[in-house]
Amino acid sequence: MADYAITFARSARKELEALEQKQVERVFHRIEGLGKEPRPSGCRKLVGSKLLWRIRIGDYRILQ
Repeated sequence: MADYAITFARSARKELEALEQKQVERVFHRIEGLGKEPRPSGCRKLVGSKLLWRIRIGDYRILQ
């Protein structure tokens, strides 16, 4: 399986910079995993959207 490129919106980078280091590590680890598996277990399609999916990480949501 091919690896996928991960890009961050400028707003997402700002949000990550505002988090505590422990939270950043946890969230970033899951984001990195999307490069290998873009639809991991627990990934859900957003209601009302044909293209957007989300991954929940505690209180945070990663949109893809």
